[in-house]
Amino acid sequence: MTIPQAELRLGIPLTPIGLPVPEMLNGQPVSLGAESLSEVKNTIYRALTDYLNVAGYPTEANEDFREASINDLVSFTIYPIIAAFQHEKRRRLYLSREKEIASKDLMSSGREEFVVLDFISVAQKKYVCIVEAKKVSLGEARKQCFLAMKDMRDANGGGMVYGFITMGDSWRMVSFNGEFKMSEKIELLFDSLPRDKKRWMDHYSILVDCFNVALSNGANDPIVLAPA
Repeated sequence: MTIPQAELRLGIPLTPIGLPVPEMLNGQPVSLGAESLSEVKNTIYRALTDYLNVAGYPTEANEDFREASINDLVSFTIYPIIAAFQHEKRRRLYLSREKEIASKDLMSSGREEFVVLDFISVAQKKYVCIVEAKKVSLGEARKQCFLAMKDMRDANGGGMVYGFITMGDSWRMVSFNGEFKMSEKIELLFDSLPRDKKRWMDHYSILVDCFNVALSNGANDPIVLAPA
């Protein structure tokens, strides 16, 4: 499906203005409180530091390495927070890789690199969020992400779903409850990250807060704000 065809199906142009990240998160209830979230951020920081020390900063010079590094960085970022939801909140969240999401009208389908599912019961599961790894143009990645999110919400029977578009070091958060909202660019890495933990915690770890909101609210009833 071309970008113009996708815009026709979605009924919107695929060039939304990015919103400031605090605006995307403001007022949204979360499950993990400040202490738990801090532990998750420390775990992710250590994983990212180890990765950069071993593999170096991801570049576009080697296409195969770049593609692998995107998936590595997504894994290091999302696994710890999903595990925290499983262990502390008893949410039955699971991560599926290369999962096909088909539309009800069979007009579109595609495999998403990372799909988070919430198993409500043995017979029922809902889509919570996806991560679309950007290996081509941002326009193509946005198209695939938006179409998949519409199909996810349709499969859930409504509600809110979330998506993330990433090239590994930079991300965008997307929400959809009948209306799409997309954040401005969120940076996850910088060259001197292994030597400047405070800077990462203060200015770059907000992506973890984004996942806290997405996993707390995606395909779920409103959650009471957890005490800090």
